[in-house]
Amino acid sequence: MCFRQFGLLRFVIIVASIELVYAQSHADVKRLYTDLFTDYRKEIIPTADQSKPLVVGVTFHIASFNSFNEVDETMSLTAVVDMNWTDPALMWDPTLYGNTNFTTINPKDLWLPQIYLTNTVDPMNPVGHDSKVYPTIGYTGKVFYSHGGILKAKCPTDISKFPFDSQTCTLELMTWGFVQSQLLLSSNFDKAQLGFFDAHSDWNLLEYSTHVVSVSFGYSMFNSKTHL
Repeated sequence: MCFRQFGLLRFVIIVASIELVYAQSHADVKRLYTDLFTDYRKEIIPTADQSKPLVVGVTFHIASFNSFNEVDETMSLTAVVDMNWTDPALMWDPTLYGNTNFTTINPKDLWLPQIYLTNTVDPMNPVGHDSKVYPTIGYTGKVFYSHGGILKAKCPTDISKFPFDSQTCTLELMTWGFVQSQLLLSSNFDKAQLGFFDAHSDWNLLEYSTHVVSVSFGYSMFNSKTHL
């Protein structure tokens, strides 16, 4: 009986020790933050070789379709744009920081790409400019950043088959200020993601493809094509 109790006690001590080894503390994360950002410059595009472009992956989520106005030729939807890239200045050894594999960063401290809806009918502001979303970084330097809001785009109207018409609209997203020699957009999927989508009572979402194209002046553009 005593041996069994001793064995149980030994097992509890081992489990507690494992949890102690693998549980990062506030001090670990604070030290990591200090070490990463002491000499970090958020004004510089994060590539080790500045002669090569940074590849930024894009995932487009449609949360809801709000409206299509045939007279104004505009479409409104609520969307989230996920972006990911690798920042070589933000790599670390997790074992030196209490096995911290991921951490969340204040966006004001980090280089972040700003993406614009170029065929917007609203003032030209970066997508998600009025919200503050915290990016997540991993020990490999991988950065994950999400932003979004209500996107209202100009779309040509086809009423030739009214009242059984269908409409197609392409949302054109681009990172102003960074040509392809500096930054390349890449579509993580060939379709918009609908994990958060709420269906509309009047319109059916028939197509929601995504792809990247090269446009004038050397820019990389992410397109989300919506067919209703």
